[in-house]
Amino acid sequence: MMDGPGVIVLGFDGGGTKCEAVVVDATGAVLSRGRGGPTVDWYEGAERVRASVSQAVDEAICGRPASFAAAVGCSPGTGAALRSLRELVSAPLFREAREYDLIRATHLEDHGLVVLAGTGSFVHAQSRSGREVYLGGGGPLIGDEGSAYHIGLAGIRAAYRSDYSPTRATSLRPRILAALGLSHVAGIIDFLYGERPGAGDRRTGIAALARVVDEEAGAGDSVAVSIMSDAARQLGDLAVEAVYGAAMERHTFPLMPAGGVAAHSALFREALVAHVRNSVPGAHLLAPLLPPVVGAAFLALRDAGVEWGPHLVANALRSEAFGLESSFD
Repeated sequence: MMDGPGVIVLGFDGGGTKCEAVVVDATGAVLSRGRGGPTVDWYEGAERVRASVSQAVDEAICGRPASFAAAVGCSPGTGAALRSLRELVSAPLFREAREYDLIRATHLEDHGLVVLAGTGSFVHAQSRSGREVYLGGGGPLIGDEGSAYHIGLAGIRAAYRSDYSPTRATSLRPRILAALGLSHVAGIIDFLYGERPGAGDRRTGIAALARVVDEEAGAGDSVAVSIMSDAARQLGDLAVEAVYGAAMERHTFPLMPAGGVAAHSALFREALVAHVRNSVPGAHLLAPLLPPVVGAAFLALRDAGVEWGPHLVANALRSEAFGLESSFD
């Protein structure tokens, strides 16, 4: 046990687009923060993953002795990142947690419905009694409904088909072409099927287009609005399935959207929440305030003997003025 005012912990969260690390003290104040590249070894080489982890941890630790309680997000495909972390961080308490644990921890919750829409997507429902259901997380080929990848790919399809008929016309066409650095719609074929640096680069490039689709939806483009609404509905359907699977449908519980799409797109988030609440009215929204990496640090604080309380969230927000993440990842 490491309880006391001198406790300092490390939180780490890795994903398909980026990884982050924070150092947090016993009050919840964020002392420093680091960021690196992607850490999912399904799409990246081991060396790139190791470099990403090292960059984020080095920036966060800032020369402090690397002796912490640590909690890290342990998502599918991050085995190489975990191995690198154990090499870099000497921590007497080291917890491997799933991303939904981190998201719940940002709200100081141990149960509820987590709906993540970032580069990829998943839902996780956990009842007060501990019954849990995880759905999604299958990657771009067999899942990721409602994710930035899903939305970006739908935007590409809409742009490509924009001149098929007047009903398909969309402002996404010039915006998508500009975002991809293309002068003609035929270039989309080469972007999707031509030689690329790596599978991860193509995936993140497509996911980055979600912001374009959301912006055009906000400007009133009907095709873009339909894409965002349909993505929210598909992920909402999965969320409702998880709620029923965990036998939570007759209870009240927190609904915690997370990830860049859910955090930044008001249209998406409102459609998602409305769709879930239409089937399970007991879901009450807890809007995203802190990134999951801070939730990792909160888990580490609790492991170190620090009692959870609302002061942790308040101090984290004051210390770094996190707000919401700036990208759809």
